[in-house]
Amino acid sequence: MTESAAGPAPLGRVKALDGLRGAAIGVVIVHHFWQGRFPGGGVVGVDLFFGLSGFLITSLLLAEHDGSGRISLRRFYLRRALRLYPALYAMLAAYLVFMAAGGGGTSSLGDALEGAGFVSVYVFNWAKAAGVRLPTELGPLWTLSVEEQFYFLWPLALLLLLRLRRPPRVLAGVTAAGVLALWALRPLLWLRYGSSLSYYFTSTWADTLLAGALLAISRQYGLFAGARRYLSAGPIVALSLAVLTAGVFIPALKGQAALYWVLLPVFCVAIVSCVIAAVERPAMRIVRVASLWPIVATGVISYSLYLYSDLVRELLSQHRAPAVVVGGIPLAFALAVASRFLVERPALRLKGRFEPARLAGAGGARFQTVVGPSTARPAVGGGGGARGGPTAQQRAR
Repeated sequence: MTESAAGPAPLGRVKALDGLRGAAIGVVIVHHFWQGRFPGGGVVGVDLFFGLSGFLITSLLLAEHDGSGRISLRRFYLRRALRLYPALYAMLAAYLVFMAAGGGGTSSLGDALEGAGFVSVYVFNWAKAAGVRLPTELGPLWTLSVEEQFYFLWPLALLLLLRLRRPPRVLAGVTAAGVLALWALRPLLWLRYGSSLSYYFTSTWADTLLAGALLAISRQYGLFAGARRYLSAGPIVALSLAVLTAGVFIPALKGQAALYWVLLPVFCVAIVSCVIAAVERPAMRIVRVASLWPIVATGVISYSLYLYSDLVRELLSQHRAPAVVVGGIPLAFALAVASRFLVERPALRLKGRFEPARLAGAGGARFQTVVGPSTARPAVGGGGGARGGPTAQQRAR
């Protein structure tokens, strides 16, 4: 299945994609600690994570298929388990020990145990939709369930589509049709079930994951180059950033009809614009800003930051607001760094054993995958060919 003989530029390290992850977790954190001032930060940040995830994971899957002629679902799910489970289960264990010791929080130990069970098997979003009494300390982790449920289905669907051996434009067309179908379905589900339920449905958020996948397909096979150039043009990227920034300040997004009818599709397009620019416009000023090391470093630990930031805030909630902010944010960063080095890195070294042979070689380029909820990150032209040891970014997803 080839549409462009040359293929895309090699995927390696793109610092700006880490920077986008850093920006995403940044707006999530300010939403957690200052919900009144940044009420839409959770929606925008999570949606950005999803767009990055769809692009990066699909890029890996397509590279594996085009390099070996197959996609090993067993290895894919083993890699995801090694990337996601250790940090998640370590956090849940620490949380339950803390709650059992009477350390704080507003939930009972029974609720904590039940909530941890739902989180650990990635059905937390459906438990929230069903109205199950859940611990507030684990509240944001429903997004991890949404992402994993998407990846229970998408790799299999992608593999089946690739086995049809149709032209790449057919694959892209089917994926684009999926995005449009989800845009049409979301308001219908909102009308039927209301925001208290439909907000947590996987289908409500899957469009941005699938749009990221569509971008990966278009780049892998050289499709829609004109559209990518247009969406990554300076004025369009600036407008996209303005839209996403404005979304951070929109109050009560969860309950607004506009979110389901208009805003999520608009955010989806804006996120795709930003991701294209990060990959294909490295000289753009805003892309260079996103590549600055503090933003990149924050992006590297974004998964663990997502796990710990609201948990810390909730556990400190009995204290006065200034103490929660002054103590909570540094503590969340400290826990995320500890998780990165003590839990995630050892698992990533093991994960490298399950990389496909072709991907295990991107030379010196680094290729990490977490979307914070969980995400991967490729880079343009990153140095190296198709031989060598597994790259850091490959190991990370």
